[in-house]
Formats: sequence, C-alpha cells, structure tokens
Amino acid sequence: MNRKLLPFFTLLCIIASCLQSTNRAEALPISYPGGITIIGENNPMQHVLSAYYTVTPKFAAGLRHEYYPNSDLLLRGTFVVMSASVYRYNAETSRFSAYVNGGIGVINQDLLNYSPIGFTGKNAGGGFVGIAADWESRRFYVGYQGNYYISYPTLINNYIHSVRIGISPYIAEYGHWHTWFMVEVMHESRMPDRVFITPLIRLFKNVFMLEFGYSVAVGNDAGSIIEFPGNYHKIFANFQVRL
Repeated sequence: MNRKLLPFFTLLCIIASCLQSTNRAEALPISYPGGITIIGENNPMQHVLSAYYTVTPKFAAGLRHEYYPNSDLLLRGTFVVMSASVYRYNAETSRFSAYVNGGIGVINQDLLNYSPIGFTGKNAGGGFVGIAADWESRRFYVGYQGNYYISYPTLINNYIHSVRIGISPYIAEYGHWHTWFMVEVMHESRMPDRVFITPLIRLFKNVFMLEFGYSVAVGNDAGSIIEFPGNYHKIFANFQVRL
C-alpha cells in the first residue's frame, strides 16, 4: 500500500469501527483512559450512585454508594470499587464482553440495634464481588449481571442478579438518539419465591444514557427472610454520563 495513503486508510478504519458500534446498548463503567463515568441506578432492591475513573482500556476504579430502602433493612453502603474487562470478542456484526467487579467499604444500618438477621451494632465492614456479561448486535441485546454481598459482623449476606434482553426498533446513525426496548428479570437470594420484572426503555446519544422502566413483583414471600410489599410496583429511572 502507498505510504501516503496509510494515514487516510487508518482513519477510515477508525470511523467505520465507530459507526458499527453507534447503536450498541453497552452501559458499563469502563470508557477511555482518563475518562470519568457517573452512573445512577434504581431497582426494586437498591438505589445506587457511582463514579468511575478509567485507568486503562480494561480497568476502572471509583466510589459507589448504595441504599436499600426496604423497611426491614434500611441499609446504606459506601464502597471503593473496581471494574475490569476480562474478555471481549468482536465479530463482524456483534460483540461479546465479560467483566468482573468488586468493592470494599462500610455498611451502615439506619436503625441502631435492630436487624432481622442478627446484627446488633450499627456499622459493619463489608464488600461485594460480581460478574457482568453481555452479547449484542446493532439490533439485539442479551445481558447478565450478578453481585454477591457480605459483611462482618453479619449485617448482609446475599446476592442479587438479573438478566436483560432487548431489541432496537431502528438503526440510528452516529450523533442521533438510539432507542432500545428491554425486559429485565431480577432475583434476590433472601426472597427465593419472588422475582421482579421490569419492562424498560433505554435512550442514549453520544455520552448520555437514560432508562425508564416500571417494575412489578411476581411470586410470594413464603420462603423470604425479609418482608416486601405484596403488591409492589414502581416507576424508576437510571442514567449514565461519560465525561
């Protein structure tokens, strides 16, 4: 190849790669080295606010604050967190990614000397480990995420995991709003006979992402360690910004 055309050919390859990924539904804390990602998440069990700094293309670290609003728990947790890309495969029209994440910090209970699972103090050291994986094309999406939480003394010892499937009704060009229709199914280990189903809409453009959904509980509390409203339903919104 003519050396004078090499920079132009390289630029075309970069642009093509960007256009191929413009409709991707990826929502992860790792961006580009030096980038900051701010994420707000809401689900039936947690409200989460986190900020990540991307150190390398495969590793990010930051801070995460969680709140469990259920009346049986009233827990708050603040963690130093990390997220690492462990596998990524790019096909011609799709990609697969797998991540591990974790955090260590302090878990606090709002109600002193009260817990349905035996904790008699107010603060506990704790943390979590988790995995996330997804496959997507410009039209379809399938994802899984799971976190396991533990503390000492035992204030919390549980896992939360969820599966999402999605479809994009149209293929948008770069710089335009992209739309995904998704359904999420979530399960919490302390409620073995109940799941939470959430239809949601994801919108994103450039570095901004918004999600709006409506969660409903399915099942009962027959084997639950904690109490939860039997007719639970909730509207929620999530966001992500990359700086």
